[in-house]
Amino acid sequence: MGTGVQATYSEHHMSLNSAFSGMGGREFVRTVIAELELGAERVVLDCAEWRVLDFSLLSALVRCTETFRSRGALLELANLPTEMRANIRELRLQNRLRLQD
Repeated sequence: MGTGVQATYSEHHMSLNSAFSGMGGREFVRTVIAELELGAERVVLDCAEWRVLDFSLLSALVRCTETFRSRGALLELANLPTEMRANIRELRLQNRLRLQD
C-alpha cells in the first residue's frame, strides 16, 4: 500500500508597476498581503518597470516582506533594475528586503 504526499506550495506573480499604479502604501500592502491570506506561500513581484525610487513604495515593500517572513512565507523581488538595487543597498535595506547578490 503506497502513501502519497501532495505539495501545497502556492505561488503568485504580480507586476510591481500594475500593482502599485495609483495606490498608496497602505493599499499596496493590503493588496500584497491579500495573496498571503489567500494561501500564497510565495509572492514574486516583477520589478522590471520600477524606475523611480518611491519611499512610500519602499516602506510598503519592507512591511510586506516582514509580514511574509513572520508567517513563514516568501516575498521575492524579481527583475529589479540595477539602479533600484543600488538605491536599496545604499539605504542598507537589502537584508530587510532579502535581496540576493
